Amino acid sequence: MFSTRWRKVVRELWSNRTRTMLVIASIAVGIFAVGTVQLLRSVILSELKVIYAETNVAQAVIFTNGVDQDQLDAIGRMREVADVQGRSTLALKVQTKPDKQETLLVTSIDDFKDIRINRIQPIFTMPSKPAVGAERTAWPGKDEIVIERSGFNSATALPAGLAVGDKLTLQNQDDRPRQVTLSGVVYDPNGFSANFTGQATGYVDLDTFERLGGARTFQQVLVRVNGTPEQLLDKEYITSIANKVSDKIEKGGYTVARVQVPEPGKLALQDLFDALALLLTPLGLLALILSGFLVINTISALMAQQVRQIGVMKAVGARRYQLFGMYLGAVLIYSVAALAVAVPLTIVVGGAIAVFLGGFINIDFPRWSLPPLVLALQLVVGLLTPLLAAVIPVFKGTGMTVREAVSDYGTNAEQ
Repeated sequence: MFSTRWRKVVRELWSNRTRTMLVIASIAVGIFAVGTVQLLRSVILSELKVIYAETNVAQAVIFTNGVDQDQLDAIGRMREVADVQGRSTLALKVQTKPDKQETLLVTSIDDFKDIRINRIQPIFTMPSKPAVGAERTAWPGKDEIVIERSGFNSATALPAGLAVGDKLTLQNQDDRPRQVTLSGVVYDPNGFSANFTGQATGYVDLDTFERLGGARTFQQVLVRVNGTPEQLLDKEYITSIANKVSDKIEKGGYTVARVQVPEPGKLALQDLFDALALLLTPLGLLALILSGFLVINTISALMAQQVRQIGVMKAVGARRYQLFGMYLGAVLIYSVAALAVAVPLTIVVGGAIAVFLGGFINIDFPRWSLPPLVLALQLVVGLLTPLLAAVIPVFKGTGMTVREAVSDYGTNAEQ
């Protein structure tokens, strides 16, 4: 009886291939939607946390009219301050074509070997742009510059074919042309991607920055604070210390333009991903619920069609629990087939979406990844949701007596 029952299940699935494919597809869509959203949340948020820790992101940035190193040293001696460094930025023009210029943001760094806050990393390989010659990357010296890697992925931000060792012609606000040599490629996850802004970013030492029209002072004071783990995630606490630093700067005779305290523990644009996940999660659940309704309708129709068959099977000795297991077994086959489609699709599509989104915030997300928790969620959702949806129609359909079953013609009854 066991083998006969399961042969019947397989035959029913095969003989109604269109219905079978439709149900599998609907369940797969629900599993895929839920899995993809959770994959993006898991991969993106975990990578952002790692990068946040590795780059030692500034917890507060104070914008000034330009402080000197002595003022930074005085801020560093404050009990509440864990570390402080300064930077300045110039908006220059870079010659990208003989008749065209684009904006290049150039940031000064006092000592490239001692970047403690908002760290940047040298890049020695760019598989997508091998002609750049990133393997020759070195920290810049006088009249040299390193360019953030996202600039090379923009079609217009830099001169075509630019490679390490080439000359760049820059112009400052006085339209004075200056040439600098590209000494390498760097990665700055705390900056905005050129794909997002359309502008490349470069980094130079103080001597080069001064030659380009800047000053040897610092317009941006990057601050890390002291405190307990809870305090380091408390924006009000960090803001209070940033305000104390601001007061000290003003007492030193400088002007503070503004104090910026980003959301603790988050990189720039991370809120965008949080909002995206919040938006997509209900859509994934909706797709899953709709697939559950389709399972209910399909199984209800199947039970109505096979009323007499159920009666015959009961007449020859089939127990209700056996029939119950047989029809739920058919649903389980739907679920397993749907998982076989949805899980690989989640890896491929979810990874592609993560890579695409990462290009806008200049972060490399793994393309082929499926965290164990996401896989476990898909298995639970993919197996339990269809089974739970089918329980009521199967229970009702297998509960009728032999007399009720053989006297009912189901959906084929003549009117």
